[in-house]
Amino acid sequence: MTEEPSVALVRPLHEILTHHALQRADERVFQDSRRSVTYGALERRTRFLAGHLAALGVQRGDRVLLRMGNRVEMVESYLAVTRAGAVGVPVDPRSSDAELAHHLLDSGARTVISGAAQIPQLLRTGRSSGLDCCLIVVGATEPVAGATDFEHLAVTPPPVDARDDLDLDETAWILYTSGTTGRPKGVVTTQRKSLWATAACTRPILGLSATDRLVWPMPLYHAASHNIGVLATLAVGAFAHILEGSAPDEIMETVRSEQATFLVGSPTTYHRMVDLARERGLELPELRVCMAAGSACPPALHEAFEDAFGIRLLDSYGSSETGGAITTQALTGPRATRPGHHRHPAARPDAASDGHADRRGGGRRPRG
Repeated sequence: MTEEPSVALVRPLHEILTHHALQRADERVFQDSRRSVTYGALERRTRFLAGHLAALGVQRGDRVLLRMGNRVEMVESYLAVTRAGAVGVPVDPRSSDAELAHHLLDSGARTVISGAAQIPQLLRTGRSSGLDCCLIVVGATEPVAGATDFEHLAVTPPPVDARDDLDLDETAWILYTSGTTGRPKGVVTTQRKSLWATAACTRPILGLSATDRLVWPMPLYHAASHNIGVLATLAVGAFAHILEGSAPDEIMETVRSEQATFLVGSPTTYHRMVDLARERGLELPELRVCMAAGSACPPALHEAFEDAFGIRLLDSYGSSETGGAITTQALTGPRATRPGHHRHPAARPDAASDGHADRRGGGRRPRG
């Protein structure tokens, strides 16, 4: 039987931020290796950033390229651009000059929020492509010529207010595909479409709630991160520890130190986690949901992971073009009848998205 979507979760992001700032101002919402941010600070910083973006000339509907590694400022940029009434375009910070030029030209972005390490490539590519972009730099240890400092904007009251008027059905983000069948394509999405993923899947089927603690090693420009790591975490009032890489030992240590309940990773990561558990006798007793993203998870890994940790890996199937997951397996219930196939009761056609094919997560089983 299909769960009823939690439609109250589908509302403008500035309303969600304001609500949580009032209800849990001092609670952490996102953290990385450098800093953490509370719900109260996140509302204030994104409001300041949005006002400064408007003052810098970002108009409603303008595209803003977001290009940095996994860090809290990437999440803040996601939200601030939306609060400015503009369109966020998260892309891979490690892309080639040609890929970067395509992202800039195809999206039409004239403002870029970038990590300091990516600024030289942006300047080089912008010049060669004939583009003149407004640059906002994140994490610079000293002033960067021609760029505005992100942190200064985040803590300084802006000359104009955040617009906070983007309709739920207006374009809010453009997510680029991987380009495996040609040039990467920009997939247009809205607040309603993206938050429906939380309302129809992540909340009712996977049970994500304010009590959950996520560990998030997946790149923040991926659709899985967009839908679950950023928006679902925020919508339900949870907490996410963002990791810069996918080193299995670091992931496991963070899961243990944060007493994490929710993890999304690649099959390769899960293979190594199984090896580490066998070598060191490690357990992750608080973990209740695991998903494998990015590629198909072989049956042998499912069995090995459940033997090692006493928890299933759940499957989901979807794509960026469809807005995320087309089917998602529930935490409990029948397994697939054949490798790569689900029984219908376990596959949820109403489930929404993380944008990655074949991911698994699951319910804990008692140890025997």
